[in-house]
Amino acid sequence: MSRGMTPYRAAAMFMIGWVALAAPRPIHSHTHDPAMPPVSAHADYDDAYEAESDSVSSPPLDLDELVITAQGARKVVDVAAESGTLTIDARNMADIPSLMGSNDAIGVLKSLPAVATPNDLQAALPVHGMPSAYTRFEADGIRLMNPLHMLGLYSAFNPEFFKSYRFSTSSIPATAPASGGALLAADSGIAPVTSLSGAVSIGLIESHFALKAPIVTDRLGVSLAARQSYLPLLFPDILQLGTSTLRYDFTDLNLSVCSRPSETDRLSASLFVSRDGMKVVNDNNGSKDGRFGWNNTGASLRWEHSRWLTTLYATRYANTFVLEEGGITFDLPSDLTQYCARTTTTLSDFTLAAALTHTVCHNQHNAASSATASAVTSFQGDLAANWRRRLTRRWTLGAGLLLSYYRCGHYNRILPQPRISSEIGFSQAATLFASYGRFVKTDRRVEETASGMPVDFFTLASSALPPEDTHAFAIGARGVIPGIGLGYSAEAYLNLMRHVGEYGGSLLNFTSAAYDPLDELADARGYAAGLSVMLTRSVGAVRGSVAYNLGRSRLKADRYGDSWFAASHDRLHDLSVSLTWQPWQPLTISGTFTHATGLPYTAPRYGYMIGENLICEYYPHNSSRLPDYNRLDLSATFTLPSKGRLRHIFNISVYNAAACRNVIFRYTSYSLSEGIRQRESVMQAVIPSFTYTLRF
Repeated sequence: MSRGMTPYRAAAMFMIGWVALAAPRPIHSHTHDPAMPPVSAHADYDDAYEAESDSVSSPPLDLDELVITAQGARKVVDVAAESGTLTIDARNMADIPSLMGSNDAIGVLKSLPAVATPNDLQAALPVHGMPSAYTRFEADGIRLMNPLHMLGLYSAFNPEFFKSYRFSTSSIPATAPASGGALLAADSGIAPVTSLSGAVSIGLIESHFALKAPIVTDRLGVSLAARQSYLPLLFPDILQLGTSTLRYDFTDLNLSVCSRPSETDRLSASLFVSRDGMKVVNDNNGSKDGRFGWNNTGASLRWEHSRWLTTLYATRYANTFVLEEGGITFDLPSDLTQYCARTTTTLSDFTLAAALTHTVCHNQHNAASSATASAVTSFQGDLAANWRRRLTRRWTLGAGLLLSYYRCGHYNRILPQPRISSEIGFSQAATLFASYGRFVKTDRRVEETASGMPVDFFTLASSALPPEDTHAFAIGARGVIPGIGLGYSAEAYLNLMRHVGEYGGSLLNFTSAAYDPLDELADARGYAAGLSVMLTRSVGAVRGSVAYNLGRSRLKADRYGDSWFAASHDRLHDLSVSLTWQPWQPLTISGTFTHATGLPYTAPRYGYMIGENLICEYYPHNSSRLPDYNRLDLSATFTLPSKGRLRHIFNISVYNAAACRNVIFRYTSYSLSEGIRQRESVMQAVIPSFTYTLRF
C-alpha cells in the first residue's frame, strides 16, 4: 500500500465518497414503488424452485422491481417481493469490478456481508461463519462439489454462458436440494433458442466464448461455451510462494441442448466440465516440485411438464496432489461420484419433492506408498413437503419437512430436517423476517488446509463419522430508507453445529503406508454467530454498497482439550466497500476495498532437530492469527457505441491495486546455513488485466 495510505484511511475515503454521492438523482423509470428493493443476504429457495417447475405453463411473475429506462445500469442483485430469493442477473454486472476480464458472480457474493472474505489464493466461500464445504453449488441442475478455480481468482461459471444465479443462506425450504446451510444455483437460461447470439472475450489472463444457435426456431436449440486461462505465458513469475514458482491454468466447457416438443413440455440436456492444473517448481536445489489439480464433470437431463420438474444428473469430482520433497513422494488422489434422480411439483400452497441419490467415494491415501483405496458407497432417499402462504396482506408463513433415509454399509439413519420461515412486510421501508432450519450433511469435505488446495478430499458419513448436523436460526429486517433511497439489510444469525470435522494431521504422516487421514479428523461441536449489515444504492450515476459482518466461529473437540478454539475460517471483522461511477453511458468505473481480521492458525512454539528431521512443538490449536487482510481492486469498462447487435467492450482492471502485503500462511523451515527459521508466504503482486469482448 502506498505511503500514508493505511487500510483504515483507504476504507474511510471509499465510504465518504460513496455516502457523499449517494443523494438520490432524478431518473425516468417505471416502478411499483418509489425505490428499488435492497440487496439482502437473506433468501428463500422455495419460490425459485416452484417457479422453475411451473415455467412452461404459468405466466411470468409480476415481481416488485424497478425497470430503469433512463441512463444508469440496471440492478445486479434483485430480491423477489414474495419470497426474498436473491437473484444475480449476469447481464447487469457492470456495477462490480470486472477483475481479470471476468464479471464473475462469485465476486458479487464475496461482497455480501454473509460471505466471509477469502485470503489471496484461497478457493473458499464460507457463508454465515460455516465452512466453505457447507455451501451447495449447482449448474443447470448438476451438483458441483467445488466450482471455484484454484487460487480463488475465478469461479468455474463462464460469465457468458450462465445468465442468472440464485443464492440462499437462511430461509431454505425443505424441498430444496439437501445442503449444509447455503445454496447457489447457476442457470444458463435453458430455453429453445430463437436467434443466433454469442460473445467472444480475449484477455491477458484468460479467454472465453459462448454461442447460442437455433436448430428449429422456438423448438430446438443448442448453447455452448469454453474458457481457457494462460497466466504463466504472459506473467511467468507473478505467482511466487517463497522460493517456489506456480505454473497454473484452467479450462471450462459447457453445453446445453433444449427442445420444446409441445406447449406443456420442455426437455433439456446439459454438460459441465471444469479442469484445474498447477505445477510447483522450486529452484532451490530442486527441493520441492509438485503438480496439483482438480476437476468437476457433470451431466444432467431435465423434463419440465406442466407443474412437474424431473432432473437426472451424474457428477464426479477428483483431486490430484503429487509432491516430491526431500526424497519423499506424496501422491494423494481422491474422488467422489454421485448419481441422482429428483422430481418436484407444486399443488396449491404446497411444493412436494422426492430424490434418490447414490454416491461412490474413494478416500484419500498415499498411492506412492500404499495400494489403491477401496470404494465407499452410500444411498440416500429424500421425501419433502413445503407449505407457503400469505396469511394476511402483510404476513407470509412457510413451513416444511425434509425426511431423509441414509445408508452407508451397516450405518442406517432416518434424518428429519424441519424448516420454518416468516415474513412481515409493513411497507417498502421495512420487512421483518425470521427462519429456522435443520441441515444434515451426509457427505463431507475434509479441509486439510485453509486455502482450499487439492489436498482436501471428500468422505461419507458413517458410524465413526456421523453426519454433520446444523441448527440454523436467523432474524432480521430489510427495506429502503425513506427519503434518501438507500436500501438496507440487517441480519443476526446463530448456527449450532455438531459432528464438525476438524483435521489435525500433517502431510508428513502420509509417509506411512498404514496412515489413514480419517484417524486425524476430530469430531468437534461448535457455533457460528454474527450480525450482518448492508447499505446499498442501486440507481443513478453513482452506485455502491457497504457491507459489514461481526461474527465468531468457535469449535470444541476432545482432542484439543476442553477449551473453545477458532474455526479455520473465523473472522471477527469483515468489511467490503464497493463504489461504481458511470459518468456517461459507455463508461463504468468501479472499485472495491476489503478489510478483514486475519485468519487463525497454529503457530510453532519452538523447533529442534533430531538427526535430519525438524521437530516442532506448537501452541494450542488455532490460537494465533495472521495479520489483517486488506485489498483494493479497480476496474474500468468502456462499451463502444455501435449500431445493430454488435457490441464492443473494453475492460481494464487491477487486482490488489494498492499492493497490500497479505500473508497467505506462515511456516517453519530449516537449512544448514540459516538454521530453524519462521517464514511467511506473501501475496503482494499487483495483477493488471486487459480484456476485449465482442457480443453479437
